[in-house]
Formats: sequence, C-alpha cells, structure tokens
Amino acid sequence: MDPGQSPSETAPLLDRARENEEEEVPDSVAVEITPEEEGPKKRSRRSRLKRKIRSLLTARSMVSDLQANMRVPGAPPGIDVKVPNPTLEALFKEDVTVRVVDYSAIKMEIHDLDPASLAEFLRNQRPSWSKVRWIDIRGVNYTVIKQVAEKYKLHPLAVEDVFHFPQAIKADWYDNHIYVSMILTTLEDNDMESDNETSSSSRPAQSIYRTPLFPNRPKVDSWPSMQTRPEITIEQTNFFLLREGIVLSIFQHEGQKVTAPIYTRLGEVGTVLRDSEDASFLLFSLMDTVTDHFFPILNAYKHLLDLMETLVFKDPKAEATQELHVIAKELGVLRRTLMPTKNLVVTLRENGKHFAPTVDVSPPPQPFISKLTKTYLGDVKDHVNTVVDGLESYESDARHLIDLIFNIVSHSTNEAMKTLAVVSLVFLPISFLAGVFGMNFDYFPELHWRLGVYGFWIITASMVAVMVVLFRYMGWIGRR
Repeated sequence: MDPGQSPSETAPLLDRARENEEEEVPDSVAVEITPEEEGPKKRSRRSRLKRKIRSLLTARSMVSDLQANMRVPGAPPGIDVKVPNPTLEALFKEDVTVRVVDYSAIKMEIHDLDPASLAEFLRNQRPSWSKVRWIDIRGVNYTVIKQVAEKYKLHPLAVEDVFHFPQAIKADWYDNHIYVSMILTTLEDNDMESDNETSSSSRPAQSIYRTPLFPNRPKVDSWPSMQTRPEITIEQTNFFLLREGIVLSIFQHEGQKVTAPIYTRLGEVGTVLRDSEDASFLLFSLMDTVTDHFFPILNAYKHLLDLMETLVFKDPKAEATQELHVIAKELGVLRRTLMPTKNLVVTLRENGKHFAPTVDVSPPPQPFISKLTKTYLGDVKDHVNTVVDGLESYESDARHLIDLIFNIVSHSTNEAMKTLAVVSLVFLPISFLAGVFGMNFDYFPELHWRLGVYGFWIITASMVAVMVVLFRYMGWIGRR
C-alpha cells in the first residue's frame, strides 16, 4: 500500500467501512435480555450489543482489505509517517494504553499516558538520571505509533512491519535501532467462543489481532479428550531497541501477561534488570517472557497425551487415531512456530558485533547488544531447545500411540482368527468321520455294528484330545 495515497485514492476502503457499518447484524447473533430490561431499555441494550458486534465485523473486514492492498505487486515498501495516511488513521484508531518507565539502579518513575498526553510527554527532555526508558504500548493505534516513530526516527520498513501482521519471527538491523518481531502464544483458560464474546464486549477492536492457532480444528465429539484439548491463540509482538537506551514494546492484545512480571522485577531494587541499567537486557527480559509462554502449552499437551495413553490402554478404539492425528499435527505446527526463535537469538548474539551503520559516525557507536545480554540470551536459546525437544517428543508419542492402536486392533483380529482356526481344526476330525460314515455305499459293515456308534464317539474324542494336546504343546491355546 502506498503510504502517500491521497484521500481520493483511499476512499474505497473508507467507503467499504461505512457500508459495513450500515449492514444489519445477522439474526443468528443472539442477544440475551432479562425480563427486567423490557421496553426501551431492552431495545437500547440490544442496539449497543449489535453496534459492538458490527464494529468488530467492520474492523476485521477493513484489516483484510488493508493487507490485500499492502500486498499489491509494485507497491512501494515501508510506511513513511511524515506523509499523511488517512487510511491507516481511520483503521487503527482504537483505544490504547501507554506506559513510560524511566529507571536506573537507584530510581524509577512510571508514567501512564493517553494518546493526547503522549505527544507533550515526548517533547519534554528525558531525565538525566534515566539510564533506560521503556515505552510500553498496548494496542495498535496509528496516531500513537506515528508520534513515537517521528520522535525516534523509526525506519519506514519497521513501521510497516508493525501494521503488516502476521509477521515472521525476525530481527532487522537499522542505523539507530533494532526491530524484533515475535509470536506470542497464549494458552486459554476457557473455550475460545466464550473468550471471544468477552473480548468483543470489552475490547472489540483489539480482538481482531488475536487469532486462534487452530481455528478449523476437527472435532471427535465422542472422544473424552475433546474436553481437555488446549485452546491456543497467537498474536504478533513488536520490540524496538534504540542506541539511546530506549526500548519500545507494542502489543496487540495480551501485553499484560508479558509485562506484568517485568514490572515486578523493575520494582525491586537489586535485581539484575535494575542494576545492569541496560536497555538490551530489558529487551532480553521481554523476549524471555514471550518464549516462556510456550511452557504452559507444552505441559497442557503432556497432560492430554497422558490422558490419551490411559484411554488407549483401557479401551483402544479406531476413533482415537483421528484425535491423535490432530494432536500430532498441532504439535508439529507449534514446533514450526517456535523454531525461528532459535535463529532470532543467534542473530542477536552473533550479528550485532558485525553490524555497522550505513553512515560513518565518529566515534563509532556502541553495540546494540551488551555482553551481559548476549550471555543471558543463551538462556532463551536453552528454553527454545527445551520446548522444541518436548514438542518433538510428544509428537513422536502421539504417532507411537497411533501405531499402538493399530497393533492392538490387529492383534485382536489375529487372535479372533486364530480362535476360529483352532475351533475349525478341532472339529475337522469329526467332520472327516461324519463324511466317511455318511457315504452311501451298498456294503459298509461298520454301519451295521452293534457298538458302531460308541466306537465313532471313542475315535472322535481321541482325535479331538490329540488335537488339543498338540495345539497346547504348540502354544496355540492355553498360553498368553
């Protein structure tokens, strides 16, 4: 998409948004009203809920149109925030929260700002005692990101990556900053449907960035593990590390889950995060927390596979192979989702010392990543390896359970066939004798013996006993 489009060129997207706002909400959307809310109050609440749902549907449609335009062949790369862009301003305008943290080893200040007060705050001079400044933005608002991008001269390609989601896990190096993109995976406590209803009621605009990792998951309703299958959502997280000791973090939805432990550590004097006075170490802390969100997912799949293993041992059924196949596929997707993080860590640890600005600067600038941070980044790599190895192991376990089910079913079939074969062989002598004595010969002396019938049963019983002893000796019967 051309960031310099005129209002007439961006009109189709805005007209599409207005048309969507005028569309009726489908009747299938149920709005529950209590008996006490009859009359005007009932109509008012239904109208508000329908407007919220329509707002969410409109936002999803506009994001889809925007990304389609950004992928048009020949479109210029990047988003220049100095050029007016009414399309992005109209699309990304939801409410956001901005928190600025200035800290050193002995002092810390936190400022909670809104978009209106952010511009004035950025114009003020940074305190001299502040060694690290962290600007934490929760939500995607073009006006807010534009103010920060203009203040700190963020590269147009990096700004475009913030709005062009989902983005690959990567680190891009520019003259005055690093851009890091990661995928935050979140294990949901409740089912996605109820969670989406809650999100759309409280923060409808931001929920468009929060996507189920497995939206079209097949269901095997008769299998008990459906009740415990993990529900996972993903969203893009964006980090900027500037040479001036500034870190920008932009979260689309679930920023609280990542930043809460960081704020706790910043509030404690004597922690490595505070004492280091290192912005790159703050970046490491954010990356480490994002990576750690894979561990609850790993544990959830471990419990699920333990349940599946118990059910398979108790009552192996062919239906279980469908569920296990889905689990193995999901584990593979998770593993491929996390794998690029290992390359990201290697890039930050190794490439930083080889990077040089495109413009000669004297004296040479300090490296983006400190030696302390490079050492601790190895911990992120270890966590990634642990999770990847666990996902590979659980995926292999799921495949082995599928093989086990087929082996058990095949063994049961073979046992049934062997039982039928043994019965047939045991009664084969009886069938042979019955066939012999049933032949219609004119002269058959044995048929006229007085004790012939007793002789028949004695011979038959003897042959059956011999067959049973022989089969038992061969291990066909009586042994397990």
